[in-house]
Amino acid sequence: SEAKLSDLDEIKIQNYLIKRNQNNYLKTNSVKDFVISNMLGKMNGEMKLKNVASLFFSKEPYKWHPQNEVRVARFDGIQPIKIISQKDFKEDPSENIEQTISFIRQNISKKFIIPENSPRRIEIEEYPPNAIREAVINAVAHRDYYSYDAIQINIFDDRIEISNPGGLPEGLT
Repeated sequence: SEAKLSDLDEIKIQNYLIKRNQNNYLKTNSVKDFVISNMLGKMNGEMKLKNVASLFFSKEPYKWHPQNEVRVARFDGIQPIKIISQKDFKEDPSENIEQTISFIRQNISKKFIIPENSPRRIEIEEYPPNAIREAVINAVAHRDYYSYDAIQINIFDDRIEISNPGGLPEGLT
């Protein structure tokens, strides 16, 4: 990556460190220390960041990795003709996953059940949330990052289609 240390987002790094229970790391260490200790870059006269650093921790991941895009569309009916809602996500992979899942969950059918003797209703989504999460994560994790095509997720009345650029590893059919 041509990204520099100044292109990294300290807030993203801090949020990552919080998830790893290292809340105080940046109080005693620099962003440069973080990059080196996590093998996200090397000092070779100047700091050279690896692609993973600019993909996950830059202020503008799309600037360095335009192929990091998820395009989600909700269609009316069962044919890709009339778009009801559409959104493109171009943040870091973690944020893309969260935003994509949120969009899908907002655009699928739900039914509500009110159990006897209970004032609370139970919401049941058309697709299990864990299945949606797994499918989206797989699409992002296993995409071909050399291809500039976006991950495409299409939501229809009767199904969800997820496609990502890439294929099976060599030798697999």
